[in-house]
Amino acid sequence: MKSIDARAYEMESLKNREKSAKDALKSLQDQNEALRSALEEAKEKLQETRKNVTEQIRKEWEEEQKKKKEAEQLLAQNELTAEKNQESVLRSQVESANKELKELKEKYDNLRSKHDFEVKELFENQHTLKFVKQMKHYKDEWWAKTGDEDRKKIATQMASTTKSWVSATKEQIEAEEKQQH
Repeated sequence: MKSIDARAYEMESLKNREKSAKDALKSLQDQNEALRSALEEAKEKLQETRKNVTEQIRKEWEEEQKKKKEAEQLLAQNELTAEKNQESVLRSQVESANKELKELKEKYDNLRSKHDFEVKELFENQHTLKFVKQMKHYKDEWWAKTGDEDRKKIATQMASTTKSWVSATKEQIEAEEKQQH
């Protein structure tokens, strides 16, 4: 038969383990919430960036179209009466406007490819999607299993998965992407 001191020690030990498990759970829940918040913030920022870039490109395109149209109208008005060197100047203006338009198109294409890359990194990255799916699975397990030992195992798995996701190198992520395809 165990002494009262031994039982008290066991009770204190169990309380300490329970507190450690609760602290670990709280930490993982905080990390999960921070990740969710960061993802939402990134989505909002991406939407705002997309809106701003689209608006900026539209304005620049309209301006260039207006300049091109003005240059073409000026060319049409002066074409009948202008001397050859005046025609040359007007043509160079049209060429300049076309050059600027081409540069804006290249700028748009560059911004578009950057946008597509960011979307892929945020929403199509298999490594991140796999991590989110695992976390959802752990959450379901957590609510399904209420025993301390089960929850300790789940918390350990969550911590391990989070550590793996955060510390993955670019090469590991690329290798994982290649295996997926």
